[in-house]
Amino acid sequence: MRLLLFAFIFILNSLSSFCQERDNNNLEKLNAYLTEVYTNSNVYYDTTQLNFRKESIELVHSDKPNQKLNGFITLGILDLYAKNTESSIRNFNQALITDSNCYPCYIKLHWIYFYLKNNYYEANKQSKLGIMKFERIVKSDSTLSENWSKLYNMYGLNETRQTEKSKQRMKYISMKRVALDSNNAYYNWENSFHCDKNEKEFYLRKAHQLNPNEDIYWNALANYYCEKKNLNQVLEIMNEVKPEEMNDSYWFQQMAVYYFRLGKKKEAKSIYDEAKKLGFEIVYKY
Repeated sequence: MRLLLFAFIFILNSLSSFCQERDNNNLEKLNAYLTEVYTNSNVYYDTTQLNFRKESIELVHSDKPNQKLNGFITLGILDLYAKNTESSIRNFNQALITDSNCYPCYIKLHWIYFYLKNNYYEANKQSKLGIMKFERIVKSDSTLSENWSKLYNMYGLNETRQTEKSKQRMKYISMKRVALDSNNAYYNWENSFHCDKNEKEFYLRKAHQLNPNEDIYWNALANYYCEKKNLNQVLEIMNEVKPEEMNDSYWFQQMAVYYFRLGKKKEAKSIYDEAKKLGFEIVYKY
């Protein structure tokens, strides 16, 4: 009987160790996933599909700083989408205490104060703190385009209230990103915002060449030529990206818009009618 009892206790301890190891492995995998998400420029994940609140509470009690950080960020995001604003602020601030380089926290705190609380003083404060932090980071290591991009986005938070000095700084940062990563379509596209008319075409075309099927880039390039009243270039781009199965309502809308803006109202109406036959509702008179 005693042997059976010892055997039972041994099995329980083994199962407990196995479950603990399994849970730790799961947290490691979750932490790796969250680390990848939060280094992405979007800095969010779909909380309607994946809700890691229980696991995140475990992460914030970890003795590993990276796990603790990801736990606080995730709780902040979950609280934000649950409209628990004050708790969200606390969790993002805890994440910044854990790691003051936490890029998503500055972005989210600025967004909360600006859009949810209409507290423009605090919103401005968060963007300034983020700018100071990432200015120090790029000064320490100027070789990573990712850090320059984060600094660029920090300046962009105050885009409507920028001084001439900050605008020039954004232009410099944008050029620096492209120099470090010239094959990044997004960097080239954003760099076109800071260029004169001659340079603008170069960067818009480069972005489109790097990712020809991305509508942000072909639309920006086509718009550029539309402003130049260059119908041939617009048509060249639109024919290049024309969907084979003609199942893209956005293509029809933009094609009609370009014709209309270039004074080709008959052609715009023809595209509109073709789209309507395919079941697309588009607007082009603007």
